[in-house]
Amino acid sequence: MDIFQAIILILVVLFGLSVGSFLNVVILRFDDIESVIKTRSHCPKCKKNLPWYDLVPFFSYIILAGRCRHCKKYISVQYPIVEALIALIFILIYGQYGITINSLFLAIISSLLIVVAVYDWLHSEIPDILIYSAAVFALGFITYSLWQTQTLLNIDAWLSYTYGLMIGFGFFGFLVIVSHQKWMGWGDVLLATLMGLILGYPNVIVALFLAFLLGSLFSLVLMATKKKTMKDAIPFGPFLVAATFIAFFWGTNLINIYFLRLGL
Repeated sequence: MDIFQAIILILVVLFGLSVGSFLNVVILRFDDIESVIKTRSHCPKCKKNLPWYDLVPFFSYIILAGRCRHCKKYISVQYPIVEALIALIFILIYGQYGITINSLFLAIISSLLIVVAVYDWLHSEIPDILIYSAAVFALGFITYSLWQTQTLLNIDAWLSYTYGLMIGFGFFGFLVIVSHQKWMGWGDVLLATLMGLILGYPNVIVALFLAFLLGSLFSLVLMATKKKTMKDAIPFGPFLVAATFIAFFWGTNLINIYFLRLGL
């Protein structure tokens, strides 16, 4: 890696941390979205406005040891986690697509998915507007990608995404109907449909498997530590989002490894 690439990588990380910081504000004030622009950042505990040097993404949290400078109460670990996740995802996008239109589409989609995951974790609800917005940018990403490969008018080129969308919607729609929304909600159906659109077939199969695997393992850990019981519901959106990222970046490799082990 030369000096120029190192500088670009640092800028991508800083940009990712900054976007993550903004997304934390959006998540916190989603039910009053106008306040994102109109209200200054403040401590959620003591309500004091925060100076600029306490708002440096990720690093301010580390320097302050996770506490408010004024009231000394703990700041949610959500803030540095979201910022670090977005920075990591942006690095992966840059490593695969460089600084391109595709990267812009994916950065926006990824940001919306992270908001969906965290909001669902906090409120057990997936806002439809976020799914629809991400779907628009996903269609933009797909269209631009097919245009680049000169397959935009090729019906076969669209079939993978069509199959993925149908599998995501069909599988989760079936679970919702059969369980009368006890296992999943319609928000999960929309998210799974979006997942299928983004990933296409067969990567959507990988993502579905990983989502249930991650969700099951996490539930077992919570039950083993007595933080949850079999009767407690756990939001599934975060696991769908995590599985989407894994399948998007490494799905093809996982499929190849699977078939290699089968000797196929």
